[in-house]
Amino acid sequence: MPLFDSNNISRILEGNNMGLWIVEMGNDEPPRFYADKVMDELLGVEKEMTPEERFQFHRSGIHPDDKEIFEEYSNKLAAKRTEVVYRYIHPVRGEMYVRCSGRRDTTVTDKNVFMGAHQDISDIIRYEKQKTAEMRLAEAVSEKEAALQKAKKASAAKTNFLSRMSHDIRTPLNGLIGLIEISEAHKDDEELISANRKKARVAAEHLLSLINDVLDMSKLEDESVELVRVPMDIDEICKEALTICNIKAKENGIILNHDNGAAFIYKNVFGSPVHMRQLLLNILNNCVKYNRPNGEIKTSAKLISHDEKYVRYGFYIKDTGIGMSPEFLEHIFEPFTQERDDARSRYQGTGLGMSIVKNIVDKMNGTIEVKSVQGEGTEFYFEIPFEINYDSTETGVEQDLSELSIEDMCILLVEDNELNMEIAKCILEDKGARVVTATDGKKGYETFERNEPGTFDVILMDVMMPIMDGYVATDKIRKSNKPDAQTVPIIAMTANAFAEDVDKAKNAGMNEHLSKPLQIELLLKTLIKYR
Repeated sequence: MPLFDSNNISRILEGNNMGLWIVEMGNDEPPRFYADKVMDELLGVEKEMTPEERFQFHRSGIHPDDKEIFEEYSNKLAAKRTEVVYRYIHPVRGEMYVRCSGRRDTTVTDKNVFMGAHQDISDIIRYEKQKTAEMRLAEAVSEKEAALQKAKKASAAKTNFLSRMSHDIRTPLNGLIGLIEISEAHKDDEELISANRKKARVAAEHLLSLINDVLDMSKLEDESVELVRVPMDIDEICKEALTICNIKAKENGIILNHDNGAAFIYKNVFGSPVHMRQLLLNILNNCVKYNRPNGEIKTSAKLISHDEKYVRYGFYIKDTGIGMSPEFLEHIFEPFTQERDDARSRYQGTGLGMSIVKNIVDKMNGTIEVKSVQGEGTEFYFEIPFEINYDSTETGVEQDLSELSIEDMCILLVEDNELNMEIAKCILEDKGARVVTATDGKKGYETFERNEPGTFDVILMDVMMPIMDGYVATDKIRKSNKPDAQTVPIIAMTANAFAEDVDKAKNAGMNEHLSKPLQIELLLKTLIKYR
């Protein structure tokens, strides 16, 4: 008995849920559908149906959402084999997935004859869907586990960081308290007291840097925060950062060399001077902090590109310090990370400096690269685009601090913190100003109201105060009926320097804002503008 006789072929087709079909379409005749036994069972047709009825029955069973793809398949049937997968509604079995393949019989010329095979692939489709669902579930579980591990790692890093910060913040605080107690016990020893003051300043600056890093990182991580956009002199910003850094470099016997050549062809640009200065100082301070005695720092700037609106500058900073391992270099911009366990105590590091640098560079739409070799040093290179400020007026003349005088200026100082008020009042009066104080925004507004117009040359307004904050107090002053309500300069005193903080101050009617702790030179320069 031949293996491939008609009975065996039928059993093979039946075992694979596959039926055979032929469709005839005459010019003036209705379509006729012929099928074998398996095909009839797969379609669920009744045996007594005519070929014309079979054709209509099959067409009516096609899933409504798949009729269009089946029609496209039917229209493409030619001598070449064509295939389609569609859903069919069986009268008993319900929804099925069908693979249908066919072609035109070219041996018949007087009519259109198509023939092919129809296979139930529901089990295959369901299996594939199940496997896909299982794979997606596995991927989701894997992603969830990865996210959980990442969250645990971040949480552990932050917990570890906060534990270290608790120790690090207490260290300078203990130092300050100890120095005060020593000075109190030796009131007549002027040399000791003078030395203690210098040590107290170092401890205070260290404490301030710790607090600033934590606050800056928290603020910069907020994706909704935008930096300020104000006119600034990029050359002057770089010089200021280098001047500040050079003081610390000299104390450590480190040589600081700088060359910008003719890089800044457009010195006057728009940007955030506070954060540009912070970006430079964070990197420069790292180069000083992690350098070796009698080491060197080289810095340079260059023009990368420019058009009618924007200019792009590149900044290069290289030190001869301890360097970093390739493993740590991959994580240098991650927060709360330090390569050495003694970095906090030996170098007074927080593990946030480079994270802050990366956040600032990203928010300025710049790029940054770091190369390092242990025992040889580290190279920083970053590029920042700036919008050119064509409306600036360059005088080229720097004002000497000794020329800044606020003598006889009458200043209304609104500050709720007693110590901060005492410090600011002392600084201002030492420079010859007359100071009137108010301990909250409401009292500040009332003090302005009850004094004669023109009494105050300027108002220094704290922002965060009880009863009435600085924004509300400023708004009430500006809406006052007094003749000088719109013209009296009001300067905000705040630790925030982001775009939303500046906008809030401007919207409230403030002219300027200064950061705390107060910098005497900047305070005087700002006040002198309104003499």
